[in-house]
Amino acid sequence: MVGIKKIFTRWQRTLHDRGWNALYLENHDLPRVVSRWGAPQRHRHASATALATMYFLMEGTPFIYQGQELGMANTVFHDLAEFDDVFARNRIAQMRAEGHDDDHILAELALTARDNARTPMPWDDSENAGFSTATPWLRVNPEYRDVNVAAQRAASTSVLHFYRRLIALRAAEPALVHGRYGLLLERNRQIYAYTRMLDGQGFLILCNLTRRTARYRHLRLSLRHDALVLANHDVPVHPSATQLVLRPFEARVYRVDAA
Repeated sequence: MVGIKKIFTRWQRTLHDRGWNALYLENHDLPRVVSRWGAPQRHRHASATALATMYFLMEGTPFIYQGQELGMANTVFHDLAEFDDVFARNRIAQMRAEGHDDDHILAELALTARDNARTPMPWDDSENAGFSTATPWLRVNPEYRDVNVAAQRAASTSVLHFYRRLIALRAAEPALVHGRYGLLLERNRQIYAYTRMLDGQGFLILCNLTRRTARYRHLRLSLRHDALVLANHDVPVHPSATQLVLRPFEARVYRVDAA
């Protein structure tokens, strides 16, 4: 967590008023972010949307890699022959030469292989996830019957609709485009918290990026419930508070004034 903060904060501070950043968590060379930093088995929706909130409201242009907006997790590999990526094939040869058995190699590559992000886009629950009537180059992610575009379009609380809310919020608020980034709780190992401020007004973004409950306390900011503009959990009503309890992978966005 602290490492993630350092990297993103360096991007934000270095480029403010000097350049314009490309914000991303996933691409075709990385395993799925909910499998790397989230918890797809128990907290798929929460971890996918908390991670989205964490990076999407920073300064720069946020990029969404195909399937990220659905909370797609890593796929399942049953055999080393299923890997298509040249890096994976070279790694297999290297590890075999080092004396590793195939089960050990499969366990490593199942977590790290770039093919995790290269499976066909799951459009619906039909054959080949609606991607093609032909046999695709990689087997579709076996979760496609539940994790697909059609299903998430139909569910108002889906990861897809949360991304749409993030896009709408960002588009409507100049502070989330041009506001100055301010890191809070720099050494906290659970919560990524920052502000985006423009002309004395802006937003506080709070993201618990762990599987454990976390507490947020800020003496200078009293957070009113009616100032809450986005959350990925149902939030109990509170008149105002300087201390909040954030559930595993809970994210909240509050409208705030400069202290």
